[in-house]
Amino acid sequence: MGLAKKIYNYIYRLYRNITDLICYVYDYAFFDKNIQYKITKTEISKDKNNVICLIVPHIDDDILGLGGILKKYDDMNCKIHIIYTTDGCKSYHPDIQSESEMAICRKTEAQEVKKCFKNVDIYMLDNPSMTWDEKESITTLSTLLNQIRPNIVYFPNYVDKNIDHVKNALLISYVAKELTLEMKYRIYPVQTPLDFDCEIRYVAVSDDILFKKKLLDIYESQRVMKKSFDKVLWFEKMLGKKIREGYIEVYSDIDKEKLKKLDEDNRIINNLLKDTEIISFTKSIVNTIKRNERIKNGKYRRS
Repeated sequence: MGLAKKIYNYIYRLYRNITDLICYVYDYAFFDKNIQYKITKTEISKDKNNVICLIVPHIDDDILGLGGILKKYDDMNCKIHIIYTTDGCKSYHPDIQSESEMAICRKTEAQEVKKCFKNVDIYMLDNPSMTWDEKESITTLSTLLNQIRPNIVYFPNYVDKNIDHVKNALLISYVAKELTLEMKYRIYPVQTPLDFDCEIRYVAVSDDILFKKKLLDIYESQRVMKKSFDKVLWFEKMLGKKIREGYIEVYSDIDKEKLKKLDEDNRIINNLLKDTEIISFTKSIVNTIKRNERIKNGKYRRS
């Protein structure tokens, strides 16, 4: 590497570190004023004897958003099924040379995480990250859910800068139209917080946070995402502090009829598909939520 490149990389890393620090300070200072959720505590024990299913686009979206809640389900001996809809091959790691190698690494990590639970089964749909057509997986996912027969289905927020999260939610929307199973649907944040108009339910997970961090450390292929992981954990801690709890994880119930119409809400989906780069949880959380509201209302345009 030439001297000019080294200097550029150093300056860029310095710039990113300073920007991150400013965002943390800004969010800390304005968190209570700007983060205005209707938030209600819930006891995960009420879900005992239910079959739980997570449908997520990437290996790590389950643990990053719901690692503590999953631990509680596992401790209650609930049966947990995790369905990964893509292979996550587009992730970057300096020592991984190809997309196929990345996909293999991520699957290996998923198996390692599975070993940390007693009651988890995992399924890989193996769609190629970013380039997949969600409609081609409708039959596969419908068949799988009919076999699993879950009572509760969790999936990540579809308002996200990663197109796989948008497609993942659309796939669930299409499948919901076909299935006659009675299931509760719950949406939860991964890289992007839920909207303020959601009725948020939270579960206190301070007792499980070390377990969650241990699992996140298994995702070595996502090393470059460490700051992003840290920001998610920081957000969970700040939300908990706001309501005088420790770490919390949150979700919002989503009505099946609303979910089934997700693909028809062109105002939201078209804005996301057109310009997904405008949403980023790794920047200011406060500004991200404000930006998301404008996107959903069709009022945001990149300058």
